Amino acid sequence: MPVTNIPAPRIPFIDERTGLMAREWYRFFVALFNITGLGYSTISIEDLQVSNVSTDVAGEIAQAEQETRLASITARYETLTGAIEAAMLQPILQQTQAQEDIYPPIQVGTLGQQNADRGYITGYMDFWAQNANPPAPAAGMARFHSATTQGFTRFEQDNEATTNIVLGRDNVFIARNTTGSIIASRSPVYVTGSTGNVPNIALAKSNAIATLPAAGLTLDAIGINAYGQVMKLGIISNVNTSAFSTGASLYVDPTTAGALTATRPVTPNLVQRMASVLVSGVGNGSLLVVTAPFVGGLDSGTTATTWKFNGFTLSMTADSSISGTNTGDVAAGPTAYMMMFAHSMQG
Repeated sequence: MPVTNIPAPRIPFIDERTGLMAREWYRFFVALFNITGLGYSTISIEDLQVSNVSTDVAGEIAQAEQETRLASITARYETLTGAIEAAMLQPILQQTQAQEDIYPPIQVGTLGQQNADRGYITGYMDFWAQNANPPAPAAGMARFHSATTQGFTRFEQDNEATTNIVLGRDNVFIARNTTGSIIASRSPVYVTGSTGNVPNIALAKSNAIATLPAAGLTLDAIGINAYGQVMKLGIISNVNTSAFSTGASLYVDPTTAGALTATRPVTPNLVQRMASVLVSGVGNGSLLVVTAPFVGGLDSGTTATTWKFNGFTLSMTADSSISGTNTGDVAAGPTAYMMMFAHSMQG
């Protein structure tokens, strides 16, 4: 039962032994605080002195206690929720920080600050060079980054096929394999038709004009009826070129479809030069792809001074004239140089 009687006059307000409020007075004030609603009730001490409001006060006290407990539970829930969110976000934040350490964000140059009036960035942007190629992006996305090779930093593009293309260096187009067999990477291919606006390709072979001209080398293996990438001009890096010597010229093979050979084909085969070996190696090899223009029917002989054109054998003489197999078949001057130019364009 709350003590609501005022302590007797003989009881001092301050306990002389402790220097604090006397126990009787403390119990009196606590009782008043409780019956007036713990600070939540509108009942005043004057109300308690002039009327019997014990029932109302009890209800308000119960309600105040309930609200206090609810507030306490809510505070604990919010604290617990915050702790759980922090625990869940911590690994994500750590992973994000690790990614930023490996692939630093784009750095905006001093002239490329935000234009607050117009809402766009002007000037230039700097990209940190990556220590290694970033992971492949999701399907339908392209990832741009910078990379440094021997002190030279360039802008590169990666796609979902994990193909790394150096911008400004590599010329690549998309094609479809409709041969019924898988086309291996780095295979010379020629165009056989089209699917919509995409060319169809098959393995090139230099023993007949029907399987030429080659349009480029495949960058990746292309599945049956699948689409893939063909390089017409550029550099294919980190591949096995150990079968060839550094500096060797590579031609469309006349014996095996889709193969390259370092031996220049001879009559009756046709000639089309496809690439040069920049680095001969097992995993660090590279090819400089330069798909040569092809003039069907023109071929080089074994000495590179004779040509076979539509069944006629032509020979270049010391005076730069060209003689045919029949007596009097001679081409000199500009005609000879035109034949020589056509020959050189094929390798």
